[in-house]
Amino acid sequence: MLERAASVYRSLAERAAIEGEWASAAQFYLKAADAYQVALKEIERRGMTKKAITAYYTAAQLAFEEDQIEEAYIACRQAVNLSSGMGRWSPADEARRLLRMIESKKRRTVES
Repeated sequence: MLERAASVYRSLAERAAIEGEWASAAQFYLKAADAYQVALKEIERRGMTKKAITAYYTAAQLAFEEDQIEEAYIACRQAVNLSSGMGRWSPADEARRLLRMIESKKRRTVES
């Protein structure tokens, strides 16, 4: 979305420059630069979020393998919470699958 806005501003700037409206062109180029910068920060934020999800998932998986169910549950819950709204993405799907396994194991432990 932000990349699209930046592209529109750039097109407006190029059109203004062709028509010799240099002040308008400069303003549109600045708006395009700002929009690209915001878009880049959003992309970087998403990348860091994906790394955090992967780290939480890995911690949950290791804790689950060591039968540390509560630690696994907490780490996996963090991964799932961070991944909400990310749609179909393999590590997020794996975290949700692992969370279901952990919850099932917790229920069996309580019932025993």
